[in-house]
Amino acid sequence: MALILAGAIGNVIDSTFYGVFLNNAPYNSPTPWFHGQVIDMFFFDIWEGIIPEWIPIWGGTYYSTPIFNFADATIFCGVATILIFQKRFFDTHDASRAAVKTTSEDQHELNEEVNTPETGINSEEGKQEEKED
Repeated sequence: MALILAGAIGNVIDSTFYGVFLNNAPYNSPTPWFHGQVIDMFFFDIWEGIIPEWIPIWGGTYYSTPIFNFADATIFCGVATILIFQKRFFDTHDASRAAVKTTSEDQHELNEEVNTPETGINSEEGKQEEKED
């Protein structure tokens, strides 16, 4: 949750204040407030160029390594973490049913053992003894 909040606050700071502090608001904007541009980027220049024609889908096109916005990356990591660690998104329901079923069967067997005529509980003899008292 903190990653999502941090990313959202970072985006708000970028758009609200950096148009004023860095004077980078668009030319025709009526005010520099709320017109700032995003500046928290990661750019790893690993390779840049035209992909060879023999590569099926991207062949012949220009390629440059992606540029990542730090605030958006933290929002993505926060949402991904929530989705991964939410137990209700995993299919463990069958295992819990089997455990509950086994426990229910064991409880039923235990109740049958306790309610036998030898113990006098819930038997006719036990009921008559209770009435006499």
